Amino acid sequence: MAARPFSSGTDRPLPIPDGLASLPPGAELAEALAHVDERRVSGFDTVEVLKAAYRQSCHDRARFLAVLLEVGLREHFSGDSVRRLEVPDEFSPDEARAALVWSRRRADSTFELAWGVHRRLPQLGEAMLRGDLDEPRAAAFIRWTAGLTAQQAETVCSQLVPGADRLTVGALIEQIQRLVLAIDPEWAQKRYAEAVRRRRVVGTRNEDGTANVSGLDLPLDRAAAGCERIDDLARACKRAGDKRPIDHIRTDLFLGSLDGSFEGLRDREIVAHVLDHPFVDPNDNQVGEQNGERTERASDATADHAAESAAERAEQSAGPKPARTMHRGAATPRPGMAQRPRPPRPGNDRPRPGQGESVRPEPGQHEPAPNEPAPDGPASCEPESREPAPRNGVRSTSALPKEPVGPRSHGVNRPPTTSTGRRTVRELRVEVTTLLGLDEHPAQVPGWGIVHADLAREMVSGMLAGQWRFAICTDDGRLLYSGLTRHRPCAPSARPARDDRLGGIVELQITRSRLSEIAAAKGSLGLWSALIADLDAQTSRHLRATDTAIKIATDNRRRHAGAALRRYVQIRGRFCSWPGCRMPATRTDQDHAADWAGGGSTSEDNLHLACRHDHRAKHHGGWRVTMPESELILWDSPLGHTYPSRLPPVMFNVVDPQPRDWPAPPPEAIVDDTRPLMTSLKPDSPGSNFPPPPSPQTSRPREHTPQPNNPESHGKDNPSDEHTQACAPSPPPPGPLFRPETDTPPF
Repeated sequence: MAARPFSSGTDRPLPIPDGLASLPPGAELAEALAHVDERRVSGFDTVEVLKAAYRQSCHDRARFLAVLLEVGLREHFSGDSVRRLEVPDEFSPDEARAALVWSRRRADSTFELAWGVHRRLPQLGEAMLRGDLDEPRAAAFIRWTAGLTAQQAETVCSQLVPGADRLTVGALIEQIQRLVLAIDPEWAQKRYAEAVRRRRVVGTRNEDGTANVSGLDLPLDRAAAGCERIDDLARACKRAGDKRPIDHIRTDLFLGSLDGSFEGLRDREIVAHVLDHPFVDPNDNQVGEQNGERTERASDATADHAAESAAERAEQSAGPKPARTMHRGAATPRPGMAQRPRPPRPGNDRPRPGQGESVRPEPGQHEPAPNEPAPDGPASCEPESREPAPRNGVRSTSALPKEPVGPRSHGVNRPPTTSTGRRTVRELRVEVTTLLGLDEHPAQVPGWGIVHADLAREMVSGMLAGQWRFAICTDDGRLLYSGLTRHRPCAPSARPARDDRLGGIVELQITRSRLSEIAAAKGSLGLWSALIADLDAQTSRHLRATDTAIKIATDNRRRHAGAALRRYVQIRGRFCSWPGCRMPATRTDQDHAADWAGGGSTSEDNLHLACRHDHRAKHHGGWRVTMPESELILWDSPLGHTYPSRLPPVMFNVVDPQPRDWPAPPPEAIVDDTRPLMTSLKPDSPGSNFPPPPSPQTSRPREHTPQPNNPESHGKDNPSDEHTQACAPSPPPPGPLFRPETDTPPF
């Protein structure tokens, strides 16, 4: 039921206290908020009150965690004195558990968080007390730095805590992953390998009679490829006329892959099989209607995009073109979906009066009615699928350089393994120097996070059939020039046929200065020589032709960006331009900031990326978008606030490796270093294989001594009594960090 607006004659907005937006959290801000009636302030001021209240809640939560930790660190039988110890034991959370009437799991996990925030990584507690960091972000630091030494974890925090409030939790986790993998590459690689050795499939029955099937500790590249293939097939089923919710279609595809229903079938045959044999519950239709599920219709942009894909293939086969053409960036075809091409309709590139550009909604999102204006900007459409053209029935072996070209000789510098012909990830972003073995910088799989360098090299060796883009960057990581390369680091006879669906997208990243150094070194690059020479030649030709200018020509006659421009905008934008949105570029729409129908140009200065929800928010939700600079997008809200979104760099600076001081050669098997603090303090806990870094022990030990080989069990000096503060509780952190149910009875 729609809310009734206040009457402007009787309910005038009340002012908020002066300086509310800048007040630090504490008693003064709490008092100011107590005198604000949020129901009576203006729409603009409600946002200011919201931000102030959130700063205060972060402060209060940090105080509560400090008190919780202090309760657990008090000595037994010290109720009438002040005696605390350095480290807790497995019974430390029990006092709080009884006092707050919490479950054991909640008490343990919250106490683990309190230890991490105020003792293991005290920078987090300080930032929370200032109101600069909230609990979900602090929990992300705690979780994703598990296994690092105290010094390594401190380095990660010092790099990322100052700007953490400007990142969503997902974006922050990705940055933490990047630094964690870069700071100790050897440890990260061994940790990943050990986890994969524990891979398994688990089936469980739910209390309502349904069941869950889960794959645990799977190789990331194969898990990502499998999920994307199911998603591609589900979307193909929707386009072919399946009216069920797309999640139901994905379920049919998942189960059909497990039970053998699709054995021996090609993708198009699988789609036909699902259409002919759907699992339909009697309530499905009613639920679908209630949720507004509709058949997903193909966008008018499909024909244009198919033509762009054909032009892109011709661009690759014809070799490099003049810099003016090559620099136009464009959206990438999304590898993978079987799709029936539609002939273009007459007048396809012109909007109907009063109507924006046609876009195809993502599954589960609202589709505009026939008489409803559609969002502006070309949709992100899948290219026409082509059946793979394997050699002799299988994909060719990836013949990559066998001689090292850098200080390391692994990854693509190892003899290649035989390709299995399975699908790859949709997209991989990796630095050229990492592929050459010159460094161990992490790579990125959009939508899945950061992967260590050795896994990235292995993934690239199976993606030779895909589209290889390159991004030449300035020294600060900003995009300077982009294009395609048709060269691959393999022998011509071993190169597989081009197949975007199976090969995915490889984005090669390198700075202009580093590329010049490598190209001029005249060293042996093996099978990478032709690719490096091609990147250097294209970049040099572009810079000479444009005199270092990187503007792309405007084409007001064309509504949808051409292949090169779409690719450039995708590489530059990385994600949806909404502040904090993490939708990968290849799954977004390209939107005109100034609508094309209203005279806006189809150029890099007027195009930005928007996921389907945020694209519709601009056209139907009252938001406005402006681009005062090519890398700055401003989103103006219906309540009058402006939220800037500066495009992220293409390449990130990572910390220099700080590997742990191995006392002996690293073992093949690594213990589970994500065990929580309290589990490691149990008497029957197995010890770690590695000694901890030295740390002071300034307080008296308890009767039970914690495991001396757990790095997290060594804290810092005790906080003084005057810094002990109280606060109110809030919901527990996401996901339990403890596994106390594995205890054995004490008898």
